[in-house]
Amino acid sequence: LINFRKLKLTIIGKKFIFQFSKYQSVTLLNFATRTSIIYLFSDIFKYNYAVVFWISLIYVILQGYFLHKKYVFKNQGESFLKYFCVNVFFSILDYFISSYFKYYLSLYSLAFVGSAAITTIFRYLTYKNFVFTK
Repeated sequence: LINFRKLKLTIIGKKFIFQFSKYQSVTLLNFATRTSIIYLFSDIFKYNYAVVFWISLIYVILQGYFLHKKYVFKNQGESFLKYFCVNVFFSILDYFISSYFKYYLSLYSLAFVGSAAITTIFRYLTYKNFVFTK
């Protein structure tokens, strides 16, 4: 019989799995922070979604950069400008995807969850191969 668990670790690598799980931890914290902000201010207090979306992005970029740099990728270089540009790019995608999903879902926060699910793996690969390179 084929041991798929061992095969998967051989193909992907233990380092990748460990690093990706740390990435997911930071991403989950950023995601929870941003989704809570969007839910509170757009869905409960009825502030304009676009304004809340972009203001919450600024906070999460700062939080995420520090945590990704120190905890996930352990990068000593200066990569904030790359990190910022990548996040702006993915946030534009998130904004349009979540705005589209809002037509089918009742809350902006749920629409944001859907868009984040789509962009997560692409964001990780961009961080790993472009932003936090050694």
